[in-house]
Amino acid sequence: MKTKAYACLVGMALITAAQAGSASSELQGSSLWQWFTGGSVGYLTDLDHAMYNVQVGMEYRTPGDQTSHSLYLQLGYTQDDAGYGHASAPGGVVQSASVDLHIIPVTANYKYEAPLSGNLHYYVGLGVGFVIMNYTNDWTWYQVTAPPFPHGSGTDDQTDVRLYSELFGGLSYNISQSFEFFGGARFDMMSNVDHNVNVIGAPKFNAGINHDFLFELGARYHF
Repeated sequence: MKTKAYACLVGMALITAAQAGSASSELQGSSLWQWFTGGSVGYLTDLDHAMYNVQVGMEYRTPGDQTSHSLYLQLGYTQDDAGYGHASAPGGVVQSASVDLHIIPVTANYKYEAPLSGNLHYYVGLGVGFVIMNYTNDWTWYQVTAPPFPHGSGTDDQTDVRLYSELFGGLSYNISQSFEFFGGARFDMMSNVDHNVNVIGAPKFNAGINHDFLFELGARYHF
């Protein structure tokens, strides 16, 4: 009787240990995925403007080799502006226009990261999505003649949506298991849009950031 009871207790202990081991393995596997959020500020070389980005996504840390794979959404913002003017012969028409462009890329990104030395890593990746461009043109004109001095003004407002993609790479440094700094470059690709500016002889305003390089610095927090 005691032997049977002992065997039963041993069996129950083994089952409990197996279940605990399985739960521990599942917990360890789930911890390989980590949520993160981050942001960066950069400089667009062709557009000659700053660009700001925020990110949120998940990173999978490969056991053993310290590499990682990340999937995340990224929202960016930059802008462009220009001024135009034209004056005809004395007594003629004077025209001016002020253009403002707001550019908002939205992308789904993949990033591969691997160690270089110690806490220093390199990363490469790509992103695809779309870009929203809001174009506003405020224009005025007046004629330099005797009264009543004819004049006019107006505003053109237009929103365009285009496909957008990017390639990127750089270096990151882990301050801790949760916090990292990174710096790198991106190559942006999209189809630009030309807009008229309602000024005689003025070139069209080229809206977009196609084939532009972005150099950026940023940080990410893992939780």
